[in-house]
Amino acid sequence: MKFYVYLQQMRFEDKISCVFQVPDALMDCMVPTFCIQPLVENAIVHGLEPKDGKGKLIVQVIPSDNRMMEISIIDNGIGFESIPDVRNIRPPGEDSHAHVGLCNLDKRLELLFGPDACLRIGSVPETCTTISFRIPIRTEHEEGDHDIQTAGC
Repeated sequence: MKFYVYLQQMRFEDKISCVFQVPDALMDCMVPTFCIQPLVENAIVHGLEPKDGKGKLIVQVIPSDNRMMEISIIDNGIGFESIPDVRNIRPPGEDSHAHVGLCNLDKRLELLFGPDACLRIGSVPETCTTISFRIPIRTEHEEGDHDIQTAGC
């Protein structure tokens, strides 16, 4: 993840800054592969790239209740005019790609961790967008884990 962000920072020079806020206690927790990266990519491509001026991206992992952790991608890009309901997106038509990645990730999180892991989106256009999800805190691979990385990215 950090290398992807580094590449984007090189591409956009000084336009994008990024901060990773992951407490040491959560650094080695298990996170399904490609759950954070698509959200970071969306924030950069759809939020920060079209923004006039400098943009800021925050990747935040914090402990929450009941042995859960909340992973948030926060940016100050252009935001959503209307927040998509990723639970009710229908399969796209031939030429449509509207929120397919968000829909796929939301479904994947639900299959892995249940409905409480769904994506939550908050946005104030031109101010701040946050996309987050909650998953159980796990520090060891479990049987059947083929698709897991650490929260430290």
